[in-house]
Amino acid sequence: MTSTTRTARRDALGGIISVGCIAFLLYVSLDLSGELASLVSEGLRLSLELIIPSVLPFLILCDPIRALAHPEQIKPLGRLFERIFRINSSCVSVFLLGAVCGFPIGAKMALDCYDNGIISKDECERLMAISNNASPAYVISAVGAGLRGSEREGVILYSSAIISSVISGIIISFGKRKTEIRGDISRQRYSFIESVKSSVLTCLNVAAFVTVFSVLFGMCRLLCRDELVLTLLASVLEIASGARYISDLNIFSPCISLALCSFCISFSGLCVGAQTLSLIKRGSSISPARYLLYKLLSGVISFAVSIIFYYIFI
Repeated sequence: MTSTTRTARRDALGGIISVGCIAFLLYVSLDLSGELASLVSEGLRLSLELIIPSVLPFLILCDPIRALAHPEQIKPLGRLFERIFRINSSCVSVFLLGAVCGFPIGAKMALDCYDNGIISKDECERLMAISNNASPAYVISAVGAGLRGSEREGVILYSSAIISSVISGIIISFGKRKTEIRGDISRQRYSFIESVKSSVLTCLNVAAFVTVFSVLFGMCRLLCRDELVLTLLASVLEIASGARYISDLNIFSPCISLALCSFCISFSGLCVGAQTLSLIKRGSSISPARYLLYKLLSGVISFAVSIIFYYIFI
């Protein structure tokens, strides 16, 4: 069979699957129109009450922090960062701001470094995975105190996420050669107006994806009653909906429930994955599959770390 024939068959199969998915979605939308409207309202409420308040302030604060901070001021930490992760020492600020400011700051800054020729494609893919984390405000306040009713669990969830990022970063960097520094992150000029405009647009982009994936998970709940299947879907689709659903379930022990929420946060779900991949410029060679694989590894490690922390601190 020639490559042209295989390509034609693959395109035909893709077309059939696409038509089938569209037909299914149209049927579900018409058959569950009332429920769908309710799910959209729930998704928007989730974005307005939980996502935007926990994300927007950090997005606005990120630009002045980037303008004031410079790798020269944290050079010893940068050398340690490069030695551990085999990534340009200038990018230590990307990891730190990603850990403090939350999605999608780490991924956005990593892609900026790649576009400016500071890091290679491989370094960018690894840096995106270890730097694109949930903010402490979101995990501790929104998920811990808000959804699970415990700030202590929120601290465990956030600590597990950061530790898993470090461990997974070490694993995926094993055997890599020490980076050859090709450039440095220059000090950026700060504009309050541009910062607010960019932050609001990014926040609306995040809220849109959260709403869509929240609706998608809600439709799955309407069509499927198997709690184990729904738990799996909740863990891989979207953080807020997944954490809320897992926290409300009574079929798991408190330890496993916390560990599943930890997996959700570290893996970050297909929703955050879609947000992150939407930042990649068209025609870029950055691999979406590799990024998702790295985040999956981080989620598995976070699952294990949170179990250890549960038995130590709770």
